[in-house]
Amino acid sequence: MAADRSFNSDIAPKATMPEMEYAPPPHLSYGASADFPQFSTAVRVEQDEFFGRKVVADRDLLSGDVILVEQPALSNLKNDAEWLHCGHCYRLCLTLMPCDRCRKVRQHQD
Repeated sequence: MAADRSFNSDIAPKATMPEMEYAPPPHLSYGASADFPQFSTAVRVEQDEFFGRKVVADRDLLSGDVILVEQPALSNLKNDAEWLHCGHCYRLCLTLMPCDRCRKVRQHQD
């Protein structure tokens, strides 16, 4: 019995990660504004002495129209999901090794 056996990389893993697809962000109704690309052309941004900056509709809006799409400034996983998902990319993570940018240290839980 030799103790210097090397790892055989041809061994197939016992479990594989399920492929997860995430929904893309919604598209703006009526196209993107030239001045504020996160807003739809159906609205405009105005300054008001009493209310300050505000968004005003330029046309009648229908239920379901998307007038603003932005990236979140801050996000976090719910407590019951933080040990099953990567803390950086939020993808399902069933191993103790998440992606390289995850801020959570995984630990085995019985």
